Amino acid sequence: MSDAEASVEVSFERDIAPMFKLYRAAMLWRFDMTKHEDVKAHARPILARIRSGNMPPPPYTPLTEQEVARFAAWIEQGFPD
Repeated sequence: MSDAEASVEVSFERDIAPMFKLYRAAMLWRFDMTKHEDVKAHARPILARIRSGNMPPPPYTPLTEQEVARFAAWIEQGFPD
């Protein structure tokens, strides 16, 4: 992620929820990937799993480097709505 991209505020509703919408049904047994409070509560473990390649599970396509950076920026920015 470039410095310009890192300085743009990431929004959960605009940037994060749509990114995780595809995985919502697969994760509902645990928490809702499209709910701000659920993702915020599990943000660091989610990021670790994304970075390790364990999330999303097959057959889903892994997140792009840009998507991972956007999620990390959302955490660094204090989980904005």
